[in-house]
Amino acid sequence: MVRLLVGALCVLLLVAGITIYAAESGEVVLLRTKGGDGQWRETRVWIIQSEGELWIEAATPDRPFMADLEVDLKVEIARGDTATPYWALVVHRDIAHEFIREEMRVRYGWADWWIGLLLDNSRSVAIRLMPRDGA
Repeated sequence: MVRLLVGALCVLLLVAGITIYAAESGEVVLLRTKGGDGQWRETRVWIIQSEGELWIEAATPDRPFMADLEVDLKVEIARGDTATPYWALVVHRDIAHEFIREEMRVRYGWADWWIGLLLDNSRSVAIRLMPRDGA
């Protein structure tokens, strides 16, 4: 019985380790959003650049930062020590979902596949980041 529990714990730790490694693979940026309470929320997200445009993805429409975007479309993307202001254009169209899923698969490869095994991203939402001047 003890061996079974130790084996199950080892498998659980292995899956957790792979998941953490996958989630932090590639380019991970810090998305800063502000909700109705005026407090900043920070969320680590993958980012892609396609034809000169920056995009991020909400794995599901009920991610907490999505509620923030209903209040304020002004966001910041922090890369290292530099934070850049953007407008977040949420695109709720099937073609945008297909676009962001394909771009994430291409850019993040096995990591996107692994995370997709654990989280249902069939309802993910594409978010285009547009430069915001005069922040």
